[in-house]
Amino acid sequence: MIDWLTLRVVADGLQVRAGHVQSISPDGVIEWRVEKRMPVQGSHEATVMIRRSPVDQWLEISGNPSKFLQGHNLFGTEDLDTLVPVFVGAVFDRLDYKPTQDELQKLQEGIVTLTRIDINRNSDFSSASRALAAIRAMSECGHLSHRGRGSLVAEGTVIWGKGSRRWNLKMYAKAQELKAHPLPRRLSGTDALEAYAAGLVRQEVTVRALELKERKLDLLANWLTLGVSPRDLFLGLMGKLEISEATMSESPEQTLLPLKLRAVHSMWIAGHDLRELYPRTSFYRYRKQLLAHGIDIAVKRPARKASNVIPLRVTLVGKEVGVPDWARDTPLYFDPPAIAPRLYPVVRDGVSALVEAGAMTEAERSQAVEVAYAKREKLQGAKTAVAA
Repeated sequence: MIDWLTLRVVADGLQVRAGHVQSISPDGVIEWRVEKRMPVQGSHEATVMIRRSPVDQWLEISGNPSKFLQGHNLFGTEDLDTLVPVFVGAVFDRLDYKPTQDELQKLQEGIVTLTRIDINRNSDFSSASRALAAIRAMSECGHLSHRGRGSLVAEGTVIWGKGSRRWNLKMYAKAQELKAHPLPRRLSGTDALEAYAAGLVRQEVTVRALELKERKLDLLANWLTLGVSPRDLFLGLMGKLEISEATMSESPEQTLLPLKLRAVHSMWIAGHDLRELYPRTSFYRYRKQLLAHGIDIAVKRPARKASNVIPLRVTLVGKEVGVPDWARDTPLYFDPPAIAPRLYPVVRDGVSALVEAGAMTEAERSQAVEVAYAKREKLQGAKTAVAA
């Protein structure tokens, strides 16, 4: 599902009066001035923030579309192309703003700038205790290339790539989050929702402006043109997470390792964090060499203690779950209405035609992306000129 959006749309007639934040030099000169964000509350106590973007003076909307439209974010749609117009329209309705026909057309054409999107998936581990155990295990055995092991930032939450300006991954126990952020009091069906959340582990990808721009996904129209769905993006980035099997099986005998690696291996077996013992370059050199033997020293092992107790290992398996059947066709699940497929003008063999994105050639896709960017730049240029 789509759990967060930050986007910019054309809404020239909408007045946003939330005040400003500015910096004034000792000489009394205004160095910079930025509009503050104004909250807009939905019908379920959920709030999104709006402001005039300092980039192009378009309206910036930032918030959780699922919570705004259905009151919770335990499950929801991942149909980005239909969700955005409905979400933006719902914000306009709360503000009593009537967009012009031209603004509506640009919204339907996908001339919407995206600067952040959060996409997630739920896995059911059958109980809250097993969900928390899975999170702890992932914090130890999950490793993201060039970013290292995950950070266990709170009980039931682990993050990889924390602080990245491009993208990061997160896993957390949904039941734990509901304790900190309870469901709205006026929402019906809360007992069923809490029961549904009990054993859930949420896997979430946050993609920010730099990554979206590099992939040409910073413009809504391009997702359909390029044939990319939120699930495709989620699976591609989540697939970069390496889950080591080193903790699931015994390591090979020391005698099978080269002499230069045996001491390193012994320290790892003893439960030491080798990042703290070796320089960064040495650590990653040893890791590469030991990976060839099925050993990942990026996964910290718990220190072994002498014991006559036979250890018991349990394999935790989570089953992916989506929208429950009992929530469909109820106010608990907002399913955006189907819209007519977007058509693109192309010229083939000297004949003009309108085709859907799936029927376009690669050259036509590239041309459509450039046309969409040109439309946005033209609008931004006109708005900037007016503001000046």
